[in-house]
Amino acid sequence: MEYFSASAWYTSRDLYRFGQNYNGLPGSGRQQLGNPDLKWEQTAKFNVGIDFAFLDRFNVEFDYYNHQTKDMVFAVPVSMLTGMKENYRNAGELSNVCIEFMVNAMLIRIKDFKWDITLTGSKNKNKIKKLSNENPIETNTTIIEAGRELHSFKMKEWAGVDPQTGEGLWYLDETGDETTTDYALAAKRYVGSANPKFQGSFTNNFAWRGFDLSFQFNYSVGGKIYGSNLHFDEHVGSSFGQNFTGYVYDNRWQNPGDVTDVPKVMLDDASNANAHSTRFLMKGDYLKLRSLTVGYNFPRTITQKMHMNNLRIFMNADNVFTISAKDYRGFGPSGIGADGVQWWNFPVSRNFVFGVTVGF
Repeated sequence: MEYFSASAWYTSRDLYRFGQNYNGLPGSGRQQLGNPDLKWEQTAKFNVGIDFAFLDRFNVEFDYYNHQTKDMVFAVPVSMLTGMKENYRNAGELSNVCIEFMVNAMLIRIKDFKWDITLTGSKNKNKIKKLSNENPIETNTTIIEAGRELHSFKMKEWAGVDPQTGEGLWYLDETGDETTTDYALAAKRYVGSANPKFQGSFTNNFAWRGFDLSFQFNYSVGGKIYGSNLHFDEHVGSSFGQNFTGYVYDNRWQNPGDVTDVPKVMLDDASNANAHSTRFLMKGDYLKLRSLTVGYNFPRTITQKMHMNNLRIFMNADNVFTISAKDYRGFGPSGIGADGVQWWNFPVSRNFVFGVTVGF
């Protein structure tokens, strides 16, 4: 059910593993269904770029690429009679079209003060052009289908909580506003993709006398993140004796008339409120202070007296903070992979470095 990556080294092989004990005796069992006909993907690439400068202060770069990939490798569902759920095959063709730009501006250049900014951005549009047959590759939450984006989400759509009863609601049909409390009756819908509509960075560099300050913000808008871990962490009583998050405690339905997105908490809840649905689908938008550097270069009048060519003290900070979408629940959207699936991902560490640079 996933797109092939270079880390799956033995994808074409039949693999077996030990630890599959039977009747109290050690044994082995099949781990992967091989495919001897599997081959490498092929990509035809077209790239073109334009660079220009004007007024000795502005530099602009604009790039366009069009990549056409065939023989894409996907994990395709197979009959459970094989003992496996899926098998890797060359099953598709993909189109990737992207525009990127970079603008660098030297805004101020005076004796004691300099200010430069750099703005980058990119917009990528991908589309699956072909699969091995007309049948899409579908899971509980995702779909790989000709004519749609890679990493598209398709799942049952959460309609919120009934204010009078505290029961969870889902939309009944593929379109429309009719709802149901029966998860089994709800239809799946196309609900977006993990691909950002636009992303890039914004960098500032300041220098005043001996002081310097630089920082970079990264941003991303338009992508979705599915919190697969929240399917467990935000249960409302179905996992007896297991913890649930503070978000559930703070926002759970408690009294008739409460307007919330979290159902009532019940012991041994059997409502399927924590089943896969857009209840756990979140916006992946973010603005992140990726790096920050502050420094001071001592003047030569001081360094010469100390028999040095230069002396600088500085502080660097990485991953300082992230502003996420209001509905995001996790350690940070910037750390989620291209498929947009969050699965107890470790947070990106925040680092601080203090240092001294001495030149003789």
